[in-house]
Amino acid sequence: MKKLVITGWGHIVYSVSAALVLKKYPDADVEGVSKRRLMIRLAELAENKERVYSEIILGVGWRGDQDEIASALKKLKSMKTKVRWLSIMPIPDWVQESAGKYLDVVVYEGKESLGALVSDYFKVSDREIGALDVPDEKRTSLNARQREWYLLIQAAQHSYRNYQALDDYPEAVRTLASKSPLSEKQKKLINHFKLYGHRDLTGKSDEMLRIRNIIDRVSLKDNVRVMIYGKSGTGKETVAIHLHHKSPRSGEPFIAFNCASTSINLLESQLFGYKKGAFTGAIHDKDGVFKKADGGTLFLDEVGELSLEIQANILRVLQEGRFSPLGSGDEIKVDVRIIAATNRDLPRMVKDGTFREDLFFRLNVVPIYIPALCDRMEDMEVIADHCWFGMQREHLSVQQRETLSSYDWPGNIRELYNFLEYASVMGEPDFGHLLVEHRLRLEPARKEKVVPDNLDKMIKMHAQRVFEKYESNVTHTAEAMGITRNTLKKYLNEEAEE
Repeated sequence: MKKLVITGWGHIVYSVSAALVLKKYPDADVEGVSKRRLMIRLAELAENKERVYSEIILGVGWRGDQDEIASALKKLKSMKTKVRWLSIMPIPDWVQESAGKYLDVVVYEGKESLGALVSDYFKVSDREIGALDVPDEKRTSLNARQREWYLLIQAAQHSYRNYQALDDYPEAVRTLASKSPLSEKQKKLINHFKLYGHRDLTGKSDEMLRIRNIIDRVSLKDNVRVMIYGKSGTGKETVAIHLHHKSPRSGEPFIAFNCASTSINLLESQLFGYKKGAFTGAIHDKDGVFKKADGGTLFLDEVGELSLEIQANILRVLQEGRFSPLGSGDEIKVDVRIIAATNRDLPRMVKDGTFREDLFFRLNVVPIYIPALCDRMEDMEVIADHCWFGMQREHLSVQQRETLSSYDWPGNIRELYNFLEYASVMGEPDFGHLLVEHRLRLEPARKEKVVPDNLDKMIKMHAQRVFEKYESNVTHTAEAMGITRNTLKKYLNEEAEE
């Protein structure tokens, strides 16, 4: 019968330790579990009569109901499965009392790491692998192959944590143990992690559980369109990324396009592409985002900023699945899943006539609402701790958590990340005075002008804001407001005089 190595998540030492065990038992199976899931996994193994292991080697902490843990370990012992637990920390008293007689406990309190314990206990060593288990500040000394291994382990953990891919982590540990070249699949896994590794959907609130449940259900229906609502910085693109990578389209492109980032005149060419000579400066053919996303997912962020004309063009693509690039009479057929997002009130815009009703119903098949961070502060602590651990390899202190909880984070997750990144770069663990400075820096930007009661003055103020949005371009501003250039200039000049 084979052996099974069960290791923990998060710290690279778990992966190093598991790889060292595989050097002793190369045919063993490997699994990664969290503390929360350890009890569940032991219970599953105890009920599986078809797959019985001769030994289970554990390198993960304990959490769960002590009676259920004891019951699972007792069943495993009756199946002639030896369970060996390795740690540099003493076994918790509650586990020892209830389940100690079913465990072979190996504790080396004098060892500096679990990897050192494994090397000594199993009489295996590998300095190249063991070198991964060093503090972050010393990882600059790693060679190219070691850095690749480190990225592979991180990518595999991210794949399981976010997409429940069960095989990536065991394969990564086995690659580490055998020092075999990375497969093409693993190279793609690393590339994906480099792009999206910071895009975890972290949180424990009821709202986050609801969002994850919707993602799990909707992602399987890879042609269903989704509209994501939420304020700036709440993680709308992260939700879209998870919808794509949990879907059958995960191996195809994910293209994100911000509809508010391009001027009105250039928007059509960015969406649909153009042929050489279509306009001045079009010196070669260029694909638009619809073509680039063919077979995959196109994420249209800030869709509420689209003009009515562009809305009509997008509606045609959704209805017929084809479009013509600028300057071309030929039609291109595409198979694209559309996920849209907005921080605007689209139903109100439909009522006001600034957003097409038919396009709204095409896009709004499955709505997902992401609450602001201030409305789910229990998630804030989890998100902040996850972010800080990724930067510093240590969890937030009680004082740091309390300081972060004293602020409502109007910029949502994006503002929280920026603050923590600044604290990490400055090497400042005391968040108190940093938060005071942070709030003072942002205060001027958040002071809004008082909206006047006079309608004419309010229009002038609005004209100035739209003018600033379109980077002082008179033509684009006038088009966006639906007025002539002369009328716009009149509003702007009068505003300046006042």
